[in-house]
Amino acid sequence: MKKLLTIIMLAVLNYGCAVAPDSTAQKSLMTDGSIKIGMNLEPLVIMTEALGESMMFTPLYKSQGSKYFLWMPKSYAYNTKFYSGQAIDMSKHPGGGLMWGIKLRDFKLTHIWDDKIEAWNHFIKLATHPKEKKWLMKQKSNTLKDPLYIAWKNQTNVKTVKKKSVPKKQKPKIVAGDNEVVPAASGSGFFITSSGYIISNNHVIDGCRKVTLTHNGQEMSANVIATDSKNDLAILKSNVRPSRFYKLSQDDAKLLDDVIIAGYPLGKRVSAAIKTSKGSITSLAGYGDNYSNFQTDAALNQGNSGGPIMDNSGNVVGVAVANYGKQAGVESFNFGIKSSTVKTFIESNDIRYSKGSKSNLSNEQLSSLITNATIYLECWLTVADIKQIIAQDENRKAFYSDYQ
Repeated sequence: MKKLLTIIMLAVLNYGCAVAPDSTAQKSLMTDGSIKIGMNLEPLVIMTEALGESMMFTPLYKSQGSKYFLWMPKSYAYNTKFYSGQAIDMSKHPGGGLMWGIKLRDFKLTHIWDDKIEAWNHFIKLATHPKEKKWLMKQKSNTLKDPLYIAWKNQTNVKTVKKKSVPKKQKPKIVAGDNEVVPAASGSGFFITSSGYIISNNHVIDGCRKVTLTHNGQEMSANVIATDSKNDLAILKSNVRPSRFYKLSQDDAKLLDDVIIAGYPLGKRVSAAIKTSKGSITSLAGYGDNYSNFQTDAALNQGNSGGPIMDNSGNVVGVAVANYGKQAGVESFNFGIKSSTVKTFIESNDIRYSKGSKSNLSNEQLSSLITNATIYLECWLTVADIKQIIAQDENRKAFYSDYQ
């Protein structure tokens, strides 16, 4: 057992990472009183290691000089526990390692948290070293932005907070004039061939009586060729022969890659000019660990849906699809559909596209590409359609303010 503990501690010192037992195992240990505040750290280590978990973490070494605070956090499963132990004074142990003369049975478990943010706040309060405090603040910020944490927090709030009763939306009454077809919502799209094929989101064109596009100041119809509701993609065809079109990246974007989003956020009726935003790839998975999506910190709003996300070479690395978080009271985070998913959809519909190159484009070249190959789409609906969609609990269309 002593040899096992030595190996465990050395691994912890080398990697400084931590994962706690799964929620079922932890719940069982907490229920029967095996894990409780005041217990020795040694049996805690033995119990959790028996479950095949590595646990040690030392976030306050610089702030507390020679002291280690033992912290046993979970990784990405937020429905388990976090632990903090009594400080261990390393100054009495010249070897500098955690196992030199230290008996874990002499140190106690001091904290148990349900929420990772509570654990971060505890250590931030204790931190005095500037770099260490900055690092801890960054970890807290990353946790608050983590889609899995937000999902866990929302579920927890649903369980613990009594929801206010909200009156059910009434089914709209259709009156005279409701059958008139009007431009109701907007989105973005982009040309992928010189023959007029267009990529956008399925939710932009779903249910529309007709779809129109605006190109070089002219409005014309676009036909829906194919849709993929699962991945939220659509292919349209127009009679336009664009002077520029986008090429698709040969590889999916990598973490921290720079990206540009182009489109018509909030609708062309707010501003006729195309808009762009810059950012980077912040995660290689989308909401709920959807690996056909990635996450970006580039600004994305309603109306951007279906627009291109490109690299500095003008190659499409993704399609703008959604943003989350603004209604939850935290900074929003945005998603794009990966180019590999887009290419599979295009190929399955026997449409030939061009592969991107590695050479960067100048700002002038990027501007020309964005202006000529990105298009504004309008969804036309009857007034009755609009009322019925808005009455639904969930809808993703970017309706014009006249109908909201």
